[in-house]
Amino acid sequence: MFLSDLSIKQPVFATMMMAALAVLGLTSYQALKVDLFPDVEFPVVTVTTRYEGASPETVERDVTKFIEEAVNTVEGVRHIESTSQEGLSTIVVQFNIGVPTLNASQDIRGKVAAIRGELPREIDEPIILRIDPASTPIVSVAVNAPTLTPRAVSDIADKLVKRRLENVPGVGAVNLVGEAKREIQVIVDRTRLESYGLSLIQVVDALRTQNIDAPVGTADRGATEAMVRVAARGTSAAEIADIPVKHVGERTILVRDVAQVVDGVEEPTSVAFVNERPAIALDVQKQAGANTVGVADGVRAAVARMQAELPPGVSLQMVRDDSTFIRESIEDVQVTLILGGILTVLIVFLFLNSWRSTVITGLTLPISVVAAFIAMRMFGFTLNV
Repeated sequence: MFLSDLSIKQPVFATMMMAALAVLGLTSYQALKVDLFPDVEFPVVTVTTRYEGASPETVERDVTKFIEEAVNTVEGVRHIESTSQEGLSTIVVQFNIGVPTLNASQDIRGKVAAIRGELPREIDEPIILRIDPASTPIVSVAVNAPTLTPRAVSDIADKLVKRRLENVPGVGAVNLVGEAKREIQVIVDRTRLESYGLSLIQVVDALRTQNIDAPVGTADRGATEAMVRVAARGTSAAEIADIPVKHVGERTILVRDVAQVVDGVEEPTSVAFVNERPAIALDVQKQAGANTVGVADGVRAAVARMQAELPPGVSLQMVRDDSTFIRESIEDVQVTLILGGILTVLIVFLFLNSWRSTVITGLTLPISVVAAFIAMRMFGFTLNV
């Protein structure tokens, strides 16, 4: 009754309030973040550890048991589930609702680091990950270059395209798929190795101890101290081949004497194809809370700018764009709202046969909907489809 009386007695004030709600609502609508799903935090952290060649029983006894006991002491743990299989230990830690997963993952990382000395030296470093819906790629960009080698395409994708995409506002991470990483391979000839009376362990030790780049201490220069660093890491196949393995009398046996050194690529762990042709793909992940549509627009603009700077024969193609589906869904909702409003006004007019009632309905419906966007913005809601 209060609002009705106020609107009748103060029509100018009521009109100005409706106009203010409409303006603020439209402004809030433009500022709302648009995403496929709402921001949801899953209180789950996984700990994955590889132990190559170990049986499930050994993995359970030497790895899983110790990590389970360590993470069980973290505050807020609700449930722990572990799986030990050949060469792999997987532990899923579920926390109580409301526990920040970022803090929980840091606590687990600290607990695992504290018991690292009790775990076998042969295992890989435990991988600690938290389940994050934002880690799903929203955009994928493919780098095609039929005239270049896979290594050359990987260098372009890693040193140019990836770095440019990482600078786009709202981008959280860019992961390469199908890249060909450089690897200097030492292929040992067992016959030549045995002829020199050497073992494979000696070759490995020579490569490990003489192919280094690390600080070794300090040098006193009176009033100042200078860092001393050994820079002896080989960067080419020839440098690796010249590493000495053993001294026999006056002769030095080099790596090239017992092995073939090849400047090649790593065995691929992932592949990417575009139109049935090999390519290098870059999966773009957005930052938590970032606008998916805005990030996709920024990536699209960056791709257009880079295309003019790439060497001849190299092209970029956006092969995945989640913002397209979001835009289409939002447009469908907008059209549905407009049609619903028009039908509502027509029905009111047909049943009441009153222009005044029809005008009132036609004004209050859109203003009520638009005003709801003000509250959505205030409470940090997003538009989801």
